[in-house]
Amino acid sequence: MNGTTLSRKKLGIWLLLYLLFVVYGSLIPFDYRGHGFREAVELFRNIRYLELGVASRADWVANILLYLPLGFLAAGRFQGERSGSSPFRLLFALALCSAVAVAVEFVQLFFAPRTVSLNDLVAEHLGSVLGIGLWVVSHRRLPGLASRLLEGGRESLRVLLLLYLAVYVLLNLFPFDFLVSFEEIRDKVAGGMVGWLVAPVACGEGLVCLLKFGAEVVAAAPIGLLLPLSERERLRRLLLRALIVGAGLGVGLELVQLFLASGVSQGLSALARTAGVVLGAGTALFARFGREWLIPKRVRWLLAALLPPYLLVVMYASGWLGNPWSFSGSALAGLRGEMFLPFYFHYYSTETQAMMSLVAIAGLYLPVGVGYWAFVRSRGWGRPRSAEAAVLALLLAAVMETGKVFVVGKHPDPTNLLIGGFSAGMACWILEWIRRQLAGENVVVAPATAMDTIRAPSSAA
Repeated sequence: MNGTTLSRKKLGIWLLLYLLFVVYGSLIPFDYRGHGFREAVELFRNIRYLELGVASRADWVANILLYLPLGFLAAGRFQGERSGSSPFRLLFALALCSAVAVAVEFVQLFFAPRTVSLNDLVAEHLGSVLGIGLWVVSHRRLPGLASRLLEGGRESLRVLLLLYLAVYVLLNLFPFDFLVSFEEIRDKVAGGMVGWLVAPVACGEGLVCLLKFGAEVVAAAPIGLLLPLSERERLRRLLLRALIVGAGLGVGLELVQLFLASGVSQGLSALARTAGVVLGAGTALFARFGREWLIPKRVRWLLAALLPPYLLVVMYASGWLGNPWSFSGSALAGLRGEMFLPFYFHYYSTETQAMMSLVAIAGLYLPVGVGYWAFVRSRGWGRPRSAEAAVLALLLAAVMETGKVFVVGKHPDPTNLLIGGFSAGMACWILEWIRRQLAGENVVVAPATAMDTIRAPSSAA
């Protein structure tokens, strides 16, 4: 079995899994409403093209983004590693995506509160075409990118960080609902979504605001590891370059978000991203010149000191603190079976809010994976297992979500167990993967990237 056949089979598996995701996400919450087949056909024949306002633009773009991976995977499955000389295979991939879009929109007629329109069909076909086009222009580069990522050493880490940077920028621009007129920009500014320091609608309570900006600092930190670092420059030049790069990234993203309907533009976010890039660069510097501090005993004491405040943050974010509790029977009476459907509550929010919620929950439980990895490595217990980190986060999330049953004004979301477990497991797996790459790297090239200077302390192994 050659590599091409195997690659197409893997793409076929991913295509099937993603197709199931598209169908599930398009029909949740599965609130069936009775329509006869003929009645549904007649309704489908008369669907209209709607005039979309700014608020609905994100939904339209989300449909494009939803079908873009479907087109990409379909083209990969049917085209494989062939050149562009087989247009019929690409047309077959487009026909498959079109059939899925039409079938899903038709079935949505049977499920409330879904809205079926020509706008959705246009967006889904546009996303499919973009996905197929992305495959055509990028598929020859993908094997090289994958080999660089898997070959180990500093090159793998550089590729991983570049992928992180790309995902970071895309998430900050999601859902790409760009404003198209001066009046729309004026209305956005008047709506309190822009501020020189803090936008009026951005922060909320003091601790919530602090957590938001703290998360922005941490999220930008890995970008600082990409900065070049040589033996001679040490601290001053590295931090100066980190300040310039971080400020450019922060200001640039805030300016772009000024032209997004759902984007919040504020100076404090630019400062947080700058601080994050500086933090990442400083971490690389510390890893080179301060490794003697990272002895196992100190690591364990640090983890023990951080555990209580981390648990307080988790409880606060889960609504346990500052809200009244009720242990009456009415608390349990509010539970409904459909609430246990994965991503049930995400449907009842906007695309931006749903993505922010998913990222926030992932970030909330990610420290479980980091802490578990650091503790196991400091104890010398061998290789940390990502499944165990995932279980720990899942159990913690289960306790938090169960408590929400009795917190007035809150509701449990079982999806958070899945998100938290996956986030912690992936954090543990990535950290262990990075440690293995660094431990096997013996070649020194100067100037290198800041990430290249990090070495896993042998005492913590």
